[in-house]
Amino acid sequence: MSQGLLEMGLRPILLRGDPSTDVADLIGSLLQYSVAGVIVTSDTPPEEICRECLENGVPLVVVNKRDPGAPVDRVVTDFEAGGRLAFDHLISCGCRKLAVVTPERSSYSVNGRALAFEQAANDAGFPVVRIAWGAQSYDGGLAASAYVNRVKSEIDGVFCTADYLALGVLDGLRHEHGIRVPEDMQVIGYDDIVQASWKSYDLTTIVQSRKDLCDITLNLLMQRLVDPDLPQQIEVSGVSLRQRKTTTG
Repeated sequence: MSQGLLEMGLRPILLRGDPSTDVADLIGSLLQYSVAGVIVTSDTPPEEICRECLENGVPLVVVNKRDPGAPVDRVVTDFEAGGRLAFDHLISCGCRKLAVVTPERSSYSVNGRALAFEQAANDAGFPVVRIAWGAQSYDGGLAASAYVNRVKSEIDGVFCTADYLALGVLDGLRHEHGIRVPEDMQVIGYDDIVQASWKSYDLTTIVQSRKDLCDITLNLLMQRLVDPDLPQQIEVSGVSLRQRKTTTG
């Protein structure tokens, strides 16, 4: 995103917050710099700060966040299609007893992936075990693998809503619980992070293109800078499946 802004002749200011950071405070501090526009990729900003941006003529684009209640431009990846893709692929690989591993506290888009997977399974009449465990991290997946092992007779296909979770689940299943992947259980992730392609993991996953997401976001920002009176725009970035060795299809 920063590279794209530089290529457009803009100077990016990056403010990074931890999970306890108030995104409204971050945006408020940016407004003090008389910025040309704001892109938010962290928590959904509150409606009040969105309207403050609009009142000050500062375009605001939110990425992969729920509707904040104000008419700001939004970009979302098609996580509903991603959840359905994960379900369809596991079923096509012969899985019939499914689980979804997701963090205890999920973001808007990550929770949407899980819900879409569950809805697709319910519509098709397949049971789903939801395993909400720990953080969205490798350690969270490693811990969740212990629960997967306890109910392994009820599961032959696992959808992890983020690749970092999937890597932890894979290592836990293989190295701590003696479960073979994909022979005994099949696993699919989401995001296609670099580690997913490493030979030790070779993870089947749902791909969301960071480049496409950035291009759409920057295009919305530039359109808004050129024409501030455009109606609110909501753009969707597509997803695809990348088959590797943790599923048998």
